[in-house]
Amino acid sequence: MRRTTRPEPPREAPLIDAARRRARITVREAARQSRVSEAHWRQIISGYESLGGGEYREVHAKPETLARIAQVVGITPDQLIKVGRDDAARALEEITPDPAPEPERRTPRPWTPCTRSWRPSPRRHRRKSSHASPRKTPRPYARTRVSSDRQGDPCHSKVTD
Repeated sequence: MRRTTRPEPPREAPLIDAARRRARITVREAARQSRVSEAHWRQIISGYESLGGGEYREVHAKPETLARIAQVVGITPDQLIKVGRDDAARALEEITPDPAPEPERRTPRPWTPCTRSWRPSPRRHRRKSSHASPRKTPRPYARTRVSSDRQGDPCHSKVTD
């Protein structure tokens, strides 16, 4: 229905806007999360759509759309019922998952000191692994010096690093 004056906002509009502000989210983010365009969100809150030329058309949100919006900003079905949107409250109840049962909490055991004291075993008692043998061959980059009196004898050459 076309009008030349702006219609009044719906009764749920202040509720939605206040809840959005409490949740500290922007209109753009709230619209994105509720899968509604930002323009349509603003039309729902204001209650009208501008047709141009000074003409306006009333906008009423569908129950499913209003339920998604309410879910994003944290409005309960009871709050929707109070503003006269029973249909949106039922839709909100349908899309809101049941709260998961709280997991059973186990009481922690009281702390008791250990009866055995733990300390690392001394080095001499640790097992040596088979691959951790010391290097017996010279490194390839090590310089070798041979004493002058036994230059030809490879068994008596001295290796130094």
